Amino acid sequence: MRLRTKIKILSAAVFILFLALSFTAEPIDRSKRTEISFYFDNDNFDAGEYVAGIWYEGVVPHMNERAVDIGELLAALSQDAGAACEKYGFRAVQENNPYNFSIKGRIRVISMNQGSNTRMEVAIASGGDVNITLQVGPVFKGTSIRDFLDFIKFEDFTNQVDFAKLANELNFKVRDDVVQEFDFRNKEYTGQEFDILGATTYLSGPLELVVTPVLMSLAGD
Repeated sequence: MRLRTKIKILSAAVFILFLALSFTAEPIDRSKRTEISFYFDNDNFDAGEYVAGIWYEGVVPHMNERAVDIGELLAALSQDAGAACEKYGFRAVQENNPYNFSIKGRIRVISMNQGSNTRMEVAIASGGDVNITLQVGPVFKGTSIRDFLDFIKFEDFTNQVDFAKLANELNFKVRDDVVQEFDFRNKEYTGQEFDILGATTYLSGPLELVVTPVLMSLAGD
């Protein structure tokens, strides 16, 4: 049998199969949204409104009540990190999640990185070889604030996108309400001291803390 004849026979068979499926298959209802698309596309949650409602009555009081002096925390982490995490930290139930802390105390600015994401290298009164960075925006990274709040649980939210939006809005709140009175991008604060209340996440390994403030003021103000 010639090759051209074989191709014609195969094409005819495919066409017949297509017609059969067209008449027997259940029509697709394109108006229905799959569970997956709905899970990742829910517009009902207003993260900004939610954060505005819990910031002064929930977030700040809770963190202030649970805060540990930053010098005390560093000493405890240096001595026994596991015990310090259990005593002062909070994490969701999953064992692989890092511990998060609310810290307070007076810090002194050692140096500033005044880029698009301004950060300040700071020191504390007790000293020690610890790298501590204070995020002062306008870009804030991480989810330390959200992940320290034990009254906020992932399962209370419709999906993981809303949970991520919440972390972003908490950081936006810091940007808009906490650090806005300081001109960190243009003014030099090296050598000055601040009293802070903030959140940080401890990752195993060398002590290197990145702190996101929820309250801060120049010392003595």
